[in-house]
This record gives sequence, C-alpha cells and structure tokens, in this order.
Amino acid sequence: MSSGESYYRFEQSDGCLIITLLPELNDKQWADIEKVGTEIVDRLSTAQSPRFIVDLTLLSYMGSAMVALIVRLYKAVNGRNGQMVVVNQHELVFEVLKLAGLTKLWTIVENRDKAYAALGVKRRSVSAQSSGGGGGNGLLVVGIIGTLGAIVGLALQFSPTQLVTHKIALLIDVGFAALGMIVGTMLLVNQTGAKRNVGIVLLAICLIAVLGGIVVSPESGAPAAKETKTTSTSSPSGTVTTTAESKPSTPTIDPAKPAADTKALAAATNPAVGAKTAAAVVPKGPTGFGQAPKDKDKGK
Repeated sequence: MSSGESYYRFEQSDGCLIITLLPELNDKQWADIEKVGTEIVDRLSTAQSPRFIVDLTLLSYMGSAMVALIVRLYKAVNGRNGQMVVVNQHELVFEVLKLAGLTKLWTIVENRDKAYAALGVKRRSVSAQSSGGGGGNGLLVVGIIGTLGAIVGLALQFSPTQLVTHKIALLIDVGFAALGMIVGTMLLVNQTGAKRNVGIVLLAICLIAVLGGIVVSPESGAPAAKETKTTSTSSPSGTVTTTAESKPSTPTIDPAKPAADTKALAAATNPAVGAKTAAAVVPKGPTGFGQAPKDKDKGK
C-alpha cells in the first residue's frame, strides 16, 4: 500500500474505477494532495476508456485543493475518452462545487446506484450493492467459507477414522475449492489492496487443496488374506519351517477307470467310506464273523 492510499480508497467493480476520498485528505498540505492526485492519475492510465466514479460521501466539507484534485482527475478521464460521475450527499460540499461552476460540468448524484445508472453499467454482483467502500466484505466471507470447506474435504480424505468415503470427501474438496477459486478470482480482478491480496491467497490455497485431493489418492484396501499352511521339517542342521498356500483338495475321479478303483479312491479320501468298504471285502465264516484266511503252508 502506498502512502497516499491512507487518504483514499481505490476500487474496481463492474468495469468501473471508484475513488473514495477520505476526510483525512482535507487536512493535508497542497503538495501532499498533489502527490495523491499523481498516484490516482497513474492508476487511471491503465484503463483505455475508463468509467470513473468519485465518491465524496465521507466528506462534510472540502477546500480548494480538493476541488483542484477532482478537476485534475476529470481532465485525466476526459483525455482518455472516459466518463466520470461524482457521488455526494453533503450540502456544503455541493455548494463548494456549485460555486466553482462544476455542477453544470459534472454529473453529481446521491449514491452509487445512480452513478452506475448514469454510466450505463448493469451491476452484476451483490457485493456492489453497498454505497460505501466495504462492498466486497460479503464476497470475502463467501471466499473464506469455500476455502475452509476445501481444507476440510482434503482432511477427510486422509482421516484414519474414515468418517465418509473417499469419493464423498473428494466431492466436498472440489466443490468448496471451486467456490473459493471463483471468489478469489473476483477479488483479484475487482478489488485492490488488502482484499486483492486475500483473493490471491484464497486462489493458492484452493488450488493446492484440489491438487492434493486429486493427485494424492488414499491407500487402497489390503487384499483378502489367503489361507496358508505351515509345515515343519526336521533336518540335521535344525528345524526348517515352510509356509505354503493351502488350496482345498478335490478328488479327481476318472470315469474310464473301473468301479473298484473309484471306490478305492473314495475310501482313501473319506475314512467312513473306507471303513465300510473294508468290512465288505472281509470274508465271513459260518458264525458270521470274519474268517481268517487258511495257511497254505500248514501241515507241510
């Protein structure tokens, strides 16, 4: 901020340049007022065909040096094929301008709404509705809310408690960040001084939040654990433990093999079936009990 900005406020809204002269400027020497005029004219030089509003609503009186300052601003705007409207609400200030013959030369209105209308400007933002210099405060609050929401969305994506899903957290992050970036851009384009700097900060934070949420993905869930089988083998050098993946064994039955082989395979895989099969193949004696096989070598 330059030293002269403590005596005036500079704004840019809806394509119009607005200078609000502060009462402190009335107490300055002629040379200081000339210096302030030079600063304002330098800013006006950046506009091709400026629409300029001089807001005098905060002044209760004005001296000749202030009148000379406004005349200088008018000449600078007129030299660039621009338009200038003066906003004034105090009777004494109006009388000073009338005595100087400026009321017939300039368009003087009571508030900024009429000034915009005189310049043929249709207002777009709600923040411009205020006739004072704090019209961007509402927009600033919206930008801060958007930035805080983007930070919360980014934090939810990396929260270990997983309050919401990653998709929902990403939507919160991107949605609020978009709001913060829009407001930051508006402040950067339409405001000056501290509010313009705040707009730059909002843009930077929201951009970092979006990049952090999109580029840095959360860790994916761990794959399902597979069943493992651990076996221990004794060897002269010690016990060796081997871990292998266990898969369910399914007996394979070849339909081309005889039925006996099929029963034997089933018995090998099912103890109950094996027991029944063994009982069925043992020969029975006259008493119904199993008869031991004859010894062929007996009696030799």
